Amino acid sequence: MKKLMYLLALASVLCIHVSAQSSQEDSPENLRKYVPLLPSVKAQMWKIDPKIGYAVHNVGGGVYVISDNGWQSAFLVTDEGVIVFDAPASFGKSIPSEIAKVTDKPIKMLVYSHAHKDHIGGSAAFKNIKDLRIVSLDSVSDFLKEMDDPNRLVPNETFKTTKTLTLGSQTVELTRHDYHSNEGDLFIYVPQAKFLMAIDSVTAGYAPFQGFDITTNFHEYLKVFDELLAYKFDTFVGGHLTSQGRGKTSRLPKSSQWTSTTRLNGFITTWTKLPLQLTLRKRSERTMNSYCSRCS
Repeated sequence: MKKLMYLLALASVLCIHVSAQSSQEDSPENLRKYVPLLPSVKAQMWKIDPKIGYAVHNVGGGVYVISDNGWQSAFLVTDEGVIVFDAPASFGKSIPSEIAKVTDKPIKMLVYSHAHKDHIGGSAAFKNIKDLRIVSLDSVSDFLKEMDDPNRLVPNETFKTTKTLTLGSQTVELTRHDYHSNEGDLFIYVPQAKFLMAIDSVTAGYAPFQGFDITTNFHEYLKVFDELLAYKFDTFVGGHLTSQGRGKTSRLPKSSQWTSTTRLNGFITTWTKLPLQLTLRKRSERTMNSYCSRCS
């Protein structure tokens, strides 16, 4: 009994400490320390009708990108149907109706980039689509079965490392990487459209989010930039914040300190190893502080 009382008292003290710390972090004085969004970043944001809350851009090759200036997804229109890449919780419910405005072709596939619900938590909007193929890594499927989340449909087609989807005259290359989530992440590549999607990897035109998008494997994260540059792409979607990146790439000369440079939408991200030097800009938006709670 004494032990139980001790544990309860300790828990109470910890809660008070966490609450006080949270209040201090959210104080007006501390909030003023956050650097505002750069004008160059705001300039890249899409013009979105507030009554709609998102916009759809045709980026060519049958690919359309959807964004609410916070999250991004995309879909590919082929002569035999449509493949959707992610269904974010914020606007996923509207994706089927937006596709219907572009084509009368049926939605055939839904591809999950990874398991986090902020990117696929709108997939319930697709539950009544007949014979829909929901494609993901097997590890993502296992996780979603365990979570039993009605807002994240369980995949019915899985694979371990690589898979090529074919629909009509278009192909989509899916490749596993492990730079972000515990269950694995996908590079989604449409070669005919030169379109590359790697969610929660690089934010075009901006610095990485807090905690490098809460990466669970920083060693793999450092490899992402060279891995992205191995693809020939004209359009890049990283899943968050600004407009999609364009395929202008440049690479600094290799030095004894190993440098990888990626240029997306005019923003250069440079990583130097031995020693590792990281220069980051804090986001003014506090939304990413609660990012973890929306992911699992």
